[in-house]
Amino acid sequence: MGSRGDVDAYYNKGFALLSGGYHEDALTYLDKGLSINPDDTKTWILKGSAYMELQKYAEANEAFDHVLMACPDDTDTLTSKAEALIYLGKFQEAETHCEKALKIEPNHYLALLHLRKIKEEQK
Repeated sequence: MGSRGDVDAYYNKGFALLSGGYHEDALTYLDKGLSINPDDTKTWILKGSAYMELQKYAEANEAFDHVLMACPDDTDTLTSKAEALIYLGKFQEAETHCEKALKIEPNHYLALLHLRKIKEEQK
């Protein structure tokens, strides 16, 4: 297997590749890290972000689910999941995640922004 240091190294390589626009390559390294520690939430968050960049919203949604299983009140992940759900046309579910984030952090900018987008889409 690998060590925590290996997971961090794969995360850092994935982060660098994602930052450089190499989304698919980033996913390869993130998956290597998750093969060592499948519960590493920061890697799942970055994997969700990579999928968002690739417009693979269902996959992003699944990645964010892994984080929310471990950290159900993480407002940034709740709003990231909401954004993926908006792109999937699942407005009611997205609204639920935004509202949960706002209960935890009443002025969460992205939750407020996503709620506004949901209301516009439902007109």
